[in-house]
Amino acid sequence: MFELTFDIAVAVILAIWLAATVVRHLPSRLVPPAIAARVNDGTAAWLVPSWNFFAPSPGIHTYTILYRDEQPDGSMSLWHEVLVPRRHRWSRGAWHPEKTLSKAVTDLSLELVRVVYAGTAEPAIVRISIPYLTVLAYVAALPRHVAVPATQFVILQRDRRESKVLFLSGVHALR
Repeated sequence: MFELTFDIAVAVILAIWLAATVVRHLPSRLVPPAIAARVNDGTAAWLVPSWNFFAPSPGIHTYTILYRDEQPDGSMSLWHEVLVPRRHRWSRGAWHPEKTLSKAVTDLSLELVRVVYAGTAEPAIVRISIPYLTVLAYVAALPRHVAVPATQFVILQRDRRESKVLFLSGVHALR
């Protein structure tokens, strides 16, 4: 009996999540404002994915993660870009595994910015959000030439003319 109840509960949760995802991607004229506000703002916005692959609002910016390290003497290093490998081959149109990292940087950047600007997120909550912890874990795991005590990252949004800082993390100990 418990297994059946658990299965039903999981099915209901997944159905609600699917419905919220569908609502998020419908044109705003088709969704009542009260429902759209509940799905697109606040805590629910963290759980519901939002993708824009094609028009009417394709991605026109690139997102970059930069990091700097606290040196053993306490000073901060210069900013270093998290580099996405870019190998240009004829097969890139069909097989492009490097795109996964580039897509991850973009998606994590957008999700983190969405969490920060949701309006309800306090700094302590932002620091325990999945996008923040994922970016921090990736930056912390990057190879370094010397052992450093702490690191910090920033997310930049770039277009053809300018770069804009979207988010600056705190300094985090690496040990």
